[in-house]
Amino acid sequence: MDKDMRVISTTEELKAVSDPFRLRIIGVYREHQKPLTVKGCADLMGEVPAKVHYHVKKLLAIDVLTLDHIEVVNGINAKFYKLPKMRFKLQLEDNDDALETNLKHLTNIVISQLESFKMDFIEVTQKASKSKEKNPYDVGWLSSSEVYLSKEEFDEIQAYIFDKLDQNDQKDENKKKYTFITGMSRKD
Repeated sequence: MDKDMRVISTTEELKAVSDPFRLRIIGVYREHQKPLTVKGCADLMGEVPAKVHYHVKKLLAIDVLTLDHIEVVNGINAKFYKLPKMRFKLQLEDNDDALETNLKHLTNIVISQLESFKMDFIEVTQKASKSKEKNPYDVGWLSSSEVYLSKEEFDEIQAYIFDKLDQNDQKDENKKKYTFITGMSRKD
């Protein structure tokens, strides 16, 4: 499983990926699942290429994005970047000095992901309320629960979710696109 994930292990890496604008860039590369130029990414985001370029350089510096290839486009060498790992795993150093900083960056990531999910969820539920959907669960649902799991059960659920996501992460015109957010944290 770890070979398919980019491990974020330092405060520098966490700081770089926790920036909300960089999270949006990562989201564009993840969604399009193909190499893009900075200009292509900027166009998809509705942003200025210079701003995107600055943040792409930060992601390149920590190998979250990598150079895929260079093409000559209209006489100019266009650099195409890709997201080599679609998922991220936080495995931070046990460093009390960085704890407060790391918590701030983790909070940025969580808030950004929840905000993105919230906007998708609101949009789809508003559309569903105006449609003739017979079953509201066909559109989506939201749930929060507490569960009690052994380490083996936790690992089994995590593996199942990641396997399902891997099997269904490619665009398919015969399937509908869903926003999926999940997470588990141990409370004790």
